[in-house]
Amino acid sequence: MAQKSAAGPEIVAQKVFKNKTVTVRFMRESDIDPVAQLEKQLFVSPWPNDSFRRELYKSVTTAIVLCIEKQIIGFAVFWLIQDEMEIGKIAVAPIYQNMGIASWTMELILNLARRHNVTRVFIEVRLSNTRAIRLYEKFGFQRQGTRMGYYSGPRENALLMTAQL
Repeated sequence: MAQKSAAGPEIVAQKVFKNKTVTVRFMRESDIDPVAQLEKQLFVSPWPNDSFRRELYKSVTTAIVLCIEKQIIGFAVFWLIQDEMEIGKIAVAPIYQNMGIASWTMELILNLARRHNVTRVFIEVRLSNTRAIRLYEKFGFQRQGTRMGYYSGPRENALLMTAQL
């Protein structure tokens, strides 16, 4: 991935999945509403629109969207802080799940981490989200601990996972 740009439409990567070309580009302000709508579909305790807006302008944040033509079908938000990365969000619309898109997105994110000399990547996930846990384990993430009562609506523990690069 190139350097992030909150305003830039530049293409980061493209790949075809089942005859559909998925394009990854940096998130921009005009993406916030559709991203927030997708967030509400996918997450029990979704981030509000303002959270995405604030993240766009933080120097440590990288936010990307996944598109088919002009439709946003997924997104990811992650933070690079010195030699560590934390993945805050990775999401794909339900009709595009189980096609390998989330795995490809994770590969892109981890490749970026390696290019920035990241040595450790963190992610938190609901204990009940077994599909996400399997995805992260596929990329070498290991269970490091539990954050009790981390999630609200419904209240649930978070599994803290890390990967060494």
